[in-house]
Amino acid sequence: MTIRNNIHRQQLFHWIGKGIEKKSSGNNRRLSDDQREEYVSHLRTSIESGLWMTRPSTEQVTVGSDSFSQELPITCFTEWSLDRSIPHTLRYGRLGLGFPKNIILIKGGQPVSYFKSTGARRLYASAMIDLLRYFKSHQRKLPEKDLFLALQYVLSFSRAIKSPTESHPRKPSKSRLVTRKKVTASAKRKKTIKIDPFARKFGLRLDLAEEREWRIVYHPELERSKVVRRGPGKPPYLVPYKPGVELFTVALPDNRTINMVMGDNFFRREFFGPNRPHVTVMSLQDVGTF
Repeated sequence: MTIRNNIHRQQLFHWIGKGIEKKSSGNNRRLSDDQREEYVSHLRTSIESGLWMTRPSTEQVTVGSDSFSQELPITCFTEWSLDRSIPHTLRYGRLGLGFPKNIILIKGGQPVSYFKSTGARRLYASAMIDLLRYFKSHQRKLPEKDLFLALQYVLSFSRAIKSPTESHPRKPSKSRLVTRKKVTASAKRKKTIKIDPFARKFGLRLDLAEEREWRIVYHPELERSKVVRRGPGKPPYLVPYKPGVELFTVALPDNRTINMVMGDNFFRREFFGPNRPHVTVMSLQDVGTF
């Protein structure tokens, strides 16, 4: 029960600020006050309007020699706890909004299914391509047209794992053989390296799968039930939320940004309103210190 009640592991985080991070300087990613003000502005806009729903940054998913498009607007979350999210912020920004999993499920969200898109036995991916081919050729007929839209919705919860392509060992060329002989001769003079035959080989990192992503995908039913509302065009749709009731945690880039936020009456009113839980506000600088 102690593990299950851990506040950070019960939440999903939506990260904002990818554009701001492109302006940060050096390896220490130090922010200027102008960039902090941008983060504060993004936070206020999000609370007032909602989470952006946009098309995936990579709409075309390649599967072998085939591909399919993911065109429905989505909102993304990661299952990483804050103490493990620092590398994640390098890619997506340092403003994290934490929501309980149950709220995301109520709003129509769910975990992403990761699939293998390269090499042999990519059966899941091949099945998706086969279904798309069939429904695309029957779009003008009913009920296939509705089923095609349903398939697009389902596929929007899928993401290809960026893994190394499987390859078979090639016969080395003569030049490679000469090089190997030289290395072998040199290696004999050195200490022999023993390989542990019992060591497990987990392979290379499966990029993107480590994000443990959840998504809310646009569906007309979500708009009809007012879970999603139309945006100004960019973004096309928004997911509104209530601080304290649905938004549980706000993670800010550093302590100075917290000072900017907590000095604003708007945020104090939104985070500590009457007759509802408060919003936990914390700095990424403090993560892992308690």
